[in-house]
Amino acid sequence: MKPPSGPAPGSPDLWEVVAPVCAAIGLGTMAGVLGAVRQVNPTLELEFGVVAVLCAGAGMAAGWWLARSLWRLARGPSREAEAGQLRRRVLTTLAVLGGILVAGFILAMVRMPESRRWDTFVGTLLAVGVLGTIGWLLTKLRSVFGEPDDQR
Repeated sequence: MKPPSGPAPGSPDLWEVVAPVCAAIGLGTMAGVLGAVRQVNPTLELEFGVVAVLCAGAGMAAGWWLARSLWRLARGPSREAEAGQLRRRVLTTLAVLGGILVAGFILAMVRMPESRRWDTFVGTLLAVGVLGTIGWLLTKLRSVFGEPDDQR
């Protein structure tokens, strides 16, 4: 008896299907819950309606699109032109998601009382600065310690 082999030629790898589905479910769920938030302080109030469903759908589409692009980019595109297209696709998706994040933050800041607006803005800038610095340090540490000695 012969052991089972890999996927048949032309059929997708299991992870090529599972990874985008999981990313779509995760990002869609997060976007749907965030779209349902109506009040945070003093209690958390969620209202699942049309806005939450639209946010969930947009999040699922973005998650699917981004995960498929990243998966194909990680596996190595067959042509150099495809590599450039995939990179642009990933960067465009990340830029759109970042723009949506900034727009949501600005919308939330507009609804916030004037007395808290400045404190929230400064706190957010501080958090972004600290996280950016940590990311930069991790990148530098990886470049110093991540390469074998013979490749430096």
